[in-house]
Amino acid sequence: MNDVSKKHLEWAKKELELNGFIKSEYGKTILKALEQILELAETNSVQQNVLSDMLNKLVLKIPLSELTDSKDEWDEPDQAGVSHNKRYRALCRHEDGTLYDNEAIMFRTIGRYDRMFSKKSIRTVSNLPYYPYQIVKYVELGEDISEN
Repeated sequence: MNDVSKKHLEWAKKELELNGFIKSEYGKTILKALEQILELAETNSVQQNVLSDMLNKLVLKIPLSELTDSKDEWDEPDQAGVSHNKRYRALCRHEDGTLYDNEAIMFRTIGRYDRMFSKKSIRTVSNLPYYPYQIVKYVELGEDISEN
C-alpha cells in the first residue's frame, strides 16, 4: 500500500474512533473493506469511487446493471395483478403495464433527530430498461410532505 492510501486509511480509522465505531465489528469490517478498495485502486480516486459506489449499491440491494423486460427478471402477478422485479423488489408492474419504483424517493428530516424514513412517494417508470436510483429530499421535522 502506498503512502497516500496509508494516510487515507489512518484518517478513516480516526473518524471511526471519534464515533466509537472502531471498537465494534462494524468499524473493523468497514476499515477492512476500505483497505481492500485502497489496495485495489491504489491512488486512482475515480476507481475508488466506482468500487465504493458498487459496494454501497450491493449493500442497499440496488442492481448494478439495467433492469429489463426479460421474463426471468419478473415474478408471476399476484392476486392484485402486480408483478415484482426479482432483482429489485421495489419495481412493480401493474396489469396495465405501468411500472412503479416504490423506493424512488426517501425523506430525511433535518433538525434535532436527523433520520431517514420512507414515505410512499412513488416514481412512475416510463419504460425498460431501467436503472434504479433514489432521490433524497430534506424536510424540516414536522413538515407536511403529503404533496411530495
